[in-house]
Amino acid sequence: MSLGARKTLAAAGVTALAAMAAAAPANAATLTQTYKCTYPLIGERGLTVNIDAAIPATWQTGTPTPPFAISASAEADLGTYQGLDLIGANKISGTSKASSTVTAPNFTLPVQVPIAIPEVTKPAAPPLKFEGLTGETPSLTFTQAGNVGITVDKLDLNIRAKRADGSAIVLPPVVPVDSDGDPNTFDVPCVLDPAGQNKTLQTVVVSSGPTGDTVKPSTPGEPTIGSAADVTSNSIKINWGASTDNVGVTGYEVRYEGQTKTVGNVTETTLTGLTPSTVYEIDVRAKDAAGNFSDYSSSVIIETLPGPTPVDNPPSAPTGLAGTSTNNSVTLNWTAATDDKGISGYDVYRDGVKGPTVTGTTATITGLAPSTAYKFKVQAKDTKPQTGPFSTEITVTTKANPDPQPGIKYGYNIKGTSVLKTLTTGPVPLTGTIDADLELATGNFTADLVLNSTKANLKVLGTLPVKADIGFQQTDKTRGKLANGVLTATAKFNVRLKQLYLFGVLPIAGDGQCRTKSASIANLKSSGTFFDPLQGGNLKGSYGISDLTGCGLLEAFISPLAKGGGNTVDINLTPKP
Repeated sequence: MSLGARKTLAAAGVTALAAMAAAAPANAATLTQTYKCTYPLIGERGLTVNIDAAIPATWQTGTPTPPFAISASAEADLGTYQGLDLIGANKISGTSKASSTVTAPNFTLPVQVPIAIPEVTKPAAPPLKFEGLTGETPSLTFTQAGNVGITVDKLDLNIRAKRADGSAIVLPPVVPVDSDGDPNTFDVPCVLDPAGQNKTLQTVVVSSGPTGDTVKPSTPGEPTIGSAADVTSNSIKINWGASTDNVGVTGYEVRYEGQTKTVGNVTETTLTGLTPSTVYEIDVRAKDAAGNFSDYSSSVIIETLPGPTPVDNPPSAPTGLAGTSTNNSVTLNWTAATDDKGISGYDVYRDGVKGPTVTGTTATITGLAPSTAYKFKVQAKDTKPQTGPFSTEITVTTKANPDPQPGIKYGYNIKGTSVLKTLTTGPVPLTGTIDADLELATGNFTADLVLNSTKANLKVLGTLPVKADIGFQQTDKTRGKLANGVLTATAKFNVRLKQLYLFGVLPIAGDGQCRTKSASIANLKSSGTFFDPLQGGNLKGSYGISDLTGCGLLEAFISPLAKGGGNTVDINLTPKP
């Protein structure tokens, strides 16, 4: 089918669609579902969605459906509300793509329905609700009678979070590829939870449509011209023999070199806008009121006359040059130049030096310095190529470097154990605190680790029971990352034997100077499926211990026992009140 024929059919289809939409029995199709959505940093949270759609319960084969309106509302769980507090978000907006499936007797079709999420201001108290979500289904045509099921299978959210001052909050992605390439938005994939809940939005009973007139018109006569005057350099006037039909011919389609012209029930027309010195193959077919087409007529070959020799003038100057800036780039846009042969591109000049050549009417210049004024002008060129005059030169100043995005602070209490493999007997109890400052955009954090002094039984002096006061002293900030639900951290500390007791009560050595010569490095990682920063979680890791120093007379006994790897740590983090 030619492009022109497709356009004609599409126009007729739109008209029919509008009439059917007005007459369609729009039954209320409703569905309530619960989802588990995965957000950056705060992990998996619940979402309840209510969907309403004016999808009819019955339809006919061969008749396209109109795009039916979808409206929805949603309510987020308490964890989502608390998560907004955590990242400092005050306003939420975005889009949702509902992944649906249309299951008909003779095909299964996946369909995505985009639904707009208007901006919502976080209320003073939960719950967090989203109202006025809207979208529409695509048009569908069913060719076989039977039951058609329309299900909603999953949601994919693309969210924009803002602070109260309107600035965007940048968060690390939870999926490998960002759906829209905008760093100020983040993707939130949602799956049904539980998986086995109802997914059917509507079941449409499709019946066979009326047959009507199926007899096609007769084939029209071959097109011809009346005289040599009917052909010019850019037009051809043709006529043809009339077609007949059992009901009546309503019009004709003239096909010529990939184009189609539709006319009424007449037997002549003039094709215009043609190219000089060009051969056109032309044929005709008829159409009746029921949409039946005849076969195409025999074709005729006609060549247009040569046209006048054109004068190739240079392009005009682009107008309306304007620019917007970031701290390191300028985006320019302008009104297109004109040329009798067409514009092939634009040369962009910065401070008098030619830069990029672009084909459209916009260009982005990158790698600029912040808070700096630059001069820009644009020049068009045609296909010869000839260049035209410059646009008016403008000055654009780049913005200053933005202030760094504020981080958020976490505070946890620590409780757990450490096993000093060769130095102590049994696990050593651990308590303390950790206070972290997390960078939202990357998930990187730095933290202050405080571990309280603890007691342990030492492996020393044969069978004599020796107990020690052990301390852990941070030598550098603890650093790490929270990404894709996994928390990793590296802590550096010295191990100190502050006091030794024989039989657990008799002090035998220790002035607080006995410690490891080199700092230990513990590599920690969260266990479980997802570390929840709102609830805390479990961390496990291992570290090595160096020789001891400053231990006095007992150093020769203790130091060989201390040195070595395979020491483990297992701690639980619970949020501070």
